[in-house]
Amino acid sequence: MLRAGIILIVIVVVVLTIMSFITPDSGEKVLERLKEKNINPISKIISYHDSLQIKVVTVGDANKPALLLIHGSPGDWSAWENIISNDSVRSQFYILTIDRAGFGETTVPALASVKDQVDVVWQVMKHEAITNNITIAGHSYGGAIVEQLLIDYADAFNLAILVAPTLSPELMQPRWYNKVAKWQLVNKIISQDLKSSNVEMLGLPASLELNEDVVNSIETPIVYIQGKKDVLVDHQTVEYFHQLKPKGVKYVIIDDMNHFTPWSDPYLITDAILGKSVGNSNPN
Repeated sequence: MLRAGIILIVIVVVVLTIMSFITPDSGEKVLERLKEKNINPISKIISYHDSLQIKVVTVGDANKPALLLIHGSPGDWSAWENIISNDSVRSQFYILTIDRAGFGETTVPALASVKDQVDVVWQVMKHEAITNNITIAGHSYGGAIVEQLLIDYADAFNLAILVAPTLSPELMQPRWYNKVAKWQLVNKIISQDLKSSNVEMLGLPASLELNEDVVNSIETPIVYIQGKKDVLVDHQTVEYFHQLKPKGVKYVIIDDMNHFTPWSDPYLITDAILGKSVGNSNPN
């Protein structure tokens, strides 16, 4: 029995470690690459509840319409490198992206509640005095935050892009490794990013269930991008969302695309941001 437990712990650590490695380069490497392209992001630290801090990265002219980008779990602001690098996006938008609670240089600890996550994001927007005419995109767990923002601040957004979003409480039930990662020994071994991600994933279904009756009230136009080869967010999430919100959503379903759209197929996101025609509207 002890041997089986040790083997299970080893498997969990290996799985979670592999998950951390499939997240592409972050932070300083991305910043260097952007500067090589003569793109100069500005890093800011915003106070939150007096003693905590939120890391914000902005690019472009603050007088232009805002584009807010919300990364997944785990991750940080640099997940949006390919979107930031797009000349047309930069010419039309003031880009804002953050290190979410529990990640990067933000000192706000990991949060299990999506509503609490939204409070952190909205503090940034208030600090920047940007509370309307916002285009927003969220990848993976970031998609759940986008959904909550569209519900809580309905008048703030004019377009939302959901990229492989974690929106179904049933399909996002914690997996076996999420539960085992709570064990004290395993929790001591895994990285801080994975600890934060685990907190989020364990709390996600309960947050999503609270929104089921109000999703259809969202009036902001939505572009929903999903790959059928996504092994982290089941593509059946599309059908779940379509049942909750049968109108007002443009679906872009790609047969051979995986979960990592911001890196593998960023043009789908940039085209959606820029209002170009992408894919088809068939949720299947």
